[in-house]
Amino acid sequence: WQKKAVAVIKKHLGVKRRAGQGTYSDNQERFEKLLPRYGFKIVLNQDVPIKKYMMTIDEIINYLYSTSFAAKGLFKGKHKAFEKDLRTTLIGLNPQGKFIEHNFFSLLLCKKSI
Repeated sequence: WQKKAVAVIKKHLGVKRRAGQGTYSDNQERFEKLLPRYGFKIVLNQDVPIKKYMMTIDEIINYLYSTSFAAKGLFKGKHKAFEKDLRTTLIGLNPQGKFIEHNFFSLLLCKKSI
């Protein structure tokens, strides 16, 4: 469902990913590569799965509005058209309107010698 939701967001906001008042560029160097250059030693680098949970379409819409790339204000008053389009798309994937959220967080633990 995430890829379909991103496609609907791009349809309404354009292909460049939004971030607040500007756009987001994903070409920045990862912390894992940057930190050792500044004297940090990586002690632990691990992805930790988050418990899977069920989301409704309303929960997905509210979640997306809470993010910088799909904040409600970015739709400039056209959020109802976005919501309708997203609902139609998601119902096409699952007529019950319930979706499993799979996610993880990354844990990066470093130390620096003094």
